[in-house]
Amino acid sequence: MPAEDVRLRAATAADAGLLRAWRNDPEVVTASFSGRPVEKDEHRAWLERVLADASERLLVVEVGGEPAGQVRLQGHGEGEVEVHVNLAREIRGRGLAASVLELAAERVTKDRGARALVARVKPGNGRSLRAFAAAGFAELTRDAGEVLLVRRVG
Repeated sequence: MPAEDVRLRAATAADAGLLRAWRNDPEVVTASFSGRPVEKDEHRAWLERVLADASERLLVVEVGGEPAGQVRLQGHGEGEVEVHVNLAREIRGRGLAASVLELAAERVTKDRGARALVARVKPGNGRSLRAFAAAGFAELTRDAGEVLLVRRVG
């Protein structure tokens, strides 16, 4: 784990502006499956839904006590949780994504008894693929549209 202090905390409605800014970063838009930025009203509705959904957990990544990204954990039943991660532009490339994914794995194992974390990544997103591999995820399937990764936990 990098020497930096990395923590996860529950997201709140007050984080809406930061979450949308991170989501609409051009690099994130390119890496997303929708391939487009989200509008303010669309994002507000999404955030309200996610915060109210017991099967999802939205967490803010903090580095040195400052907000620096987000992790979304989406339960799919059968002990499987899909993980989405997005780090702020300012901290990308510092080797923190694997640490964030490790913390997320610990959280879902403890809080939800998850047995597996899964992630979907575009095949051309080398940065994300490397981060997931560094956090112990293995490639399950690959096609032209997505790479499905899995990490057994618990």
